[in-house]
Amino acid sequence: MTGDHGQHWPIDEDLSALRERLQYHAVRAGMRGERLDDLLLVTNEAVINILEHGGGKGTLAIWQNETYLTIDVTDTLGLLTPWHVPRERPTGTVRGFGLWLMNQLCDEFAIEQTEEGSRVRLRMRLGLPPAQGGSSGSTGSARDIPASGGTPGPVRGAPAPAGDDPGQDELQVSF
Repeated sequence: MTGDHGQHWPIDEDLSALRERLQYHAVRAGMRGERLDDLLLVTNEAVINILEHGGGKGTLAIWQNETYLTIDVTDTLGLLTPWHVPRERPTGTVRGFGLWLMNQLCDEFAIEQTEEGSRVRLRMRLGLPPAQGGSSGSTGSARDIPASGGTPGPVRGAPAPAGDDPGQDELQVSF
């Protein structure tokens, strides 16, 4: 699947089918464990934002190259801008963490205006990047992100070699 031309799916109320397709492609790309969990979590946040705030319809596109698995989530309304991303973790609320969380967990995160609407790009590195600051890598999780903002540590563990079985490392995440 390296260098694939990607897949595109509509975003609608059938979130379980979308989740299954995304997980299948992410596992085939080599994503496992917490990195896979993070990818599914941030994609869920982006999709829910479209359903609740982005006109209710959109598309999800996924593709990879040798370095990254990339997900583009595009709405039809086109109102989301980079200015909507909070610089610090929102406090005093039980909602409103999605864009902040995407920015924290993705190796690259961007919001752009396109002819189709607003596009959220979620990009996760495949494989383990070189250790940063002498560290041999972090075993932290999304729960370990500082409440005051900050940035996540290095990628959390190298993915296992990709297998042909899309059912490996089944994950129960609800979109």
